[in-house]
Amino acid sequence: MVKRQGPAPTKYTTPQTKVAIRNVRVFDGRRLNRPATVVIENGLIGHSKHERDADQVIDAYGGVLLPGLIDSHVHTGSVANAETMRNYGISSAMDMGCTLAPSDCDALNVGVGYPQIKFSYDGAVSPFGASAKLGLFKPNSFVTNASTAAAYIARQVTNNASYIKIITESPGLDQATFNAFVADAHGNNKKVMSHAPRHDPVSESLTAQVDFIHHSPTDKPVNESQVQQYLKQKVIAVPTLIQMLTIAGTGFGNSTYPPARDSVTSLYRAGVPILAGSDATGLHIPPNLLVPMGISLHQELELLVEAGLTTVDALRAVTSLPALHFGLPDRGVIAPGYRADLVLIRGNPILNISTTQEIERIWIGGVEFNPFNRTISTVPCDGGDNEED
Repeated sequence: MVKRQGPAPTKYTTPQTKVAIRNVRVFDGRRLNRPATVVIENGLIGHSKHERDADQVIDAYGGVLLPGLIDSHVHTGSVANAETMRNYGISSAMDMGCTLAPSDCDALNVGVGYPQIKFSYDGAVSPFGASAKLGLFKPNSFVTNASTAAAYIARQVTNNASYIKIITESPGLDQATFNAFVADAHGNNKKVMSHAPRHDPVSESLTAQVDFIHHSPTDKPVNESQVQQYLKQKVIAVPTLIQMLTIAGTGFGNSTYPPARDSVTSLYRAGVPILAGSDATGLHIPPNLLVPMGISLHQELELLVEAGLTTVDALRAVTSLPALHFGLPDRGVIAPGYRADLVLIRGNPILNISTTQEIERIWIGGVEFNPFNRTISTVPCDGGDNEED
């Protein structure tokens, strides 16, 4: 990952004007409500009763307003990538591996008008595994025993990492060391994110009692015993199907896509929380993997629906659920007092999840963007008060 070269990023301030978005259909986490007014004031969502003294009035002509999108697995890498995420309505992101110095990672949080990014910083990895051999990890990320695990976690705590990430693969950490790693992280009030793109690493992660399992196995799907462990231990799934599909397309490691998709189907049917994450980097990663920034999160929603999620639950997977499970109480829904992170789209995503890509306006912290230079359509969106069955 490299830092942006060129001009410094544009700086924004929280608008002091009051904006009223009229005739807009709000996704409330369950359905699209009838056309109403949403007020933006001082970077937050205000009360619609205050719309009469708005400084700016926008007629949405029956468009759909979503909460700002949350990518639960991304590798930001540069301010330019953060800007690309913003252009696709992503207002918050969970970075799962920033290889820059912690201070340089933190600098990717530019401020008002940009996505807010949480970081694991560099992930922990066994020096004997395939990931380490790709040359993507620094030696201070290597963990071999309980002592080096404790040292790694202490460093991440000092850096104020939002959570702890570990690469789980074979060959990798022995189970006892893995267990100690997770226990140490929990002792420091940090949740553990496990990178587990194969069947056996999923089992190892569950045995170690991690909090989140990222990716989905591309060798064979999760079995019923694993599904029940997810439920019993309240483990959250971030399957990154768009990355699994990309990996399978290369044939890397004899990977195939159906096990990844079928795993999501089983977990979802059982009631395991599913979050949308892209694993985007915007860079080619060995072996020639490229998941583009921004658009890939919308593609992830399409794949989640293909795997069996309702469109409503796919929308929750990119809004309210990550806000809940990552401890972000000020976002993920559209209600007074919440951050004015909003995405205005043309189309009904409950009827067709692909319409999340039909972006007409974006607000991040109340700052308005029109990244695709689109005029707000005067054609109402299709469908009535759609909700899940």
